[in-house]
Order: sequence, then structure tokens, then C-alpha cells
Amino acid sequence: MRRKRVLVLDTSSIINGYPAEGTLENFTVPEVVEEAKATVTASSIGVLIDRGVLKVWDASPQSEKSVEKKLGEIGGELSTTDIRLVALAMDLAGRGMKPVLLTDDYGLQNLAGVMDLEFKSVATSGIRSVFKWKMICPACGKACSEEDRLCPDCGNALRKTVYRRPL
Repeated sequence: MRRKRVLVLDTSSIINGYPAEGTLENFTVPEVVEEAKATVTASSIGVLIDRGVLKVWDASPQSEKSVEKKLGEIGGELSTTDIRLVALAMDLAGRGMKPVLLTDDYGLQNLAGVMDLEFKSVATSGIRSVFKWKMICPACGKACSEEDRLCPDCGNALRKTVYRRPL
């Protein structure tokens, strides 16, 4: 059975002209609607919601916790809104849909890539690799936990370093 493709929209995708009527189903979280109202007129977003072009759903708390855990594992930092968007995509996938996260936010694209969720850019070229952040001692090269600020072996200040893997 083929899963139905749906779009999960962040604020940048709405500002840049999505959702387009007559295409795939479009979903977002309430926080995106509030953010977009600051840039796009509230009435235009209201029309999209009233016509059923844009569905506004809350992400499940279980999916949010799962996303926060994965974000912590890779050392990333995202807003609550972004975490809820990825959680919503996970919820839609759990309902048998194939969500595509539509965003120009590189951190959001990175997390989606790490979580094996499809994503597409709207107005940018998007990321070419996914990455994790690690705390590394620049003197001795020891990898340390996110909580550490000084190397437990040599006492030097740690640096946050990116490890990349191609998409």
C-alpha cells in the first residue's frame, strides 16, 4: 500500500507562498500560525484554515519527547515550534501518511534528516549533509559530554565541533 504524501509547513514556507491550493494536504502546528500572523496578514491565514487548505494540529507529547531526546543526542538546538513540527511529522507518519517537512531552516532540515523524515526547501538550496555536534578538547582531542565545559583529562576549555555525513 502506498502512503499518502502530505506537507508539514513551517513559518518560512507559509511566508514564501505555501500552501498552494489543489496540491497535497497541508499541516502545521498552532505556533506556526501565530508566527506567520506577524508577517502574513492574519486574515489570509484564517482563510486558508477556514477553507481546509491548512490543517492546524497539535503534536503528541510522546512524539515531542522523542524529538527532544534525538535533538539532545545530536547536540542540536531548536525552538519549541520546530520541535513540535518534527513531532507532528512523526505523528502523521504514524497514521500511515508520508510527511514532507517544507522548511528553509537548516537546523530543522538537519533534525529531519537525522530522523529519516523527508524535507524540502522553499527558497534556499537546503542542506547537503546532516551533522551532529560534539564537545571536543582542542588540545588532546577527547570527546566529552555536552555538560562538560573543561576537559576532564587536561583541563582545557572544550569547543563545540560539527561532525557531518552526506545525505
